[in-house]
Parts: sequence; structure tokens; C-alpha cells
Amino acid sequence: MKNRTLRQITAAGVIAAAYAALSLVLASITFGPVQCRVSEALTLLPVLSPTAIWGVTLGCAITNGVGAATGANFLGRNPMRSGPGASQQKQIRQQSRKD
Repeated sequence: MKNRTLRQITAAGVIAAAYAALSLVLASITFGPVQCRVSEALTLLPVLSPTAIWGVTLGCAITNGVGAATGANFLGRNPMRSGPGASQQKQIRQQSRKD
């Protein structure tokens, strides 16, 4: 596995922050019985850069964690366990098809 450069780590952090900020600003539609996450548009970024896989996964985990901690996410901690993993697997599959 290649060593992560500072630029890759920074890019992943910026993507994670953008995902979490976009989700939390639109919390009224992000959490609830019917969820509409506008930030899911960022899941297309791994097609351009594999570094984005970690950023989107971390952003999803942060969003689900804040939602569970504040009580906004009525499903509790279940999405924290399955959500980021599902996002990461989907993105890895997309990246492998590209190669």
C-alpha cells in the first residue's frame, strides 16, 4: 500500500468536513423517517480520486455520530455501524470497475 501524502490526507479531511457540514446544515431533511442527504452527491468523488473514499466514509461516520449523539437520528447508532461501511464498499466497487 502506498504511503499517504499530506495532500491526500488533507483532501480526505476536506471532503469529510464538506460531507458532514452539508449534512448537518440540512439536518431537517438529513435525519428522519425519510432521509434525503444532499451530501450523498459527494459519493461520486471516488471516481476521480481514490483518496475521496476515506473522506466520504469519515464524513458519513461523523454525520451519523452527531445525529445519534443529538437524538436527531431516530435509528440511533445502527447507521453508525453499517452506513460508512456500506458507503466505502460501494466506492471501492466503483473504483475497481474504473480500473
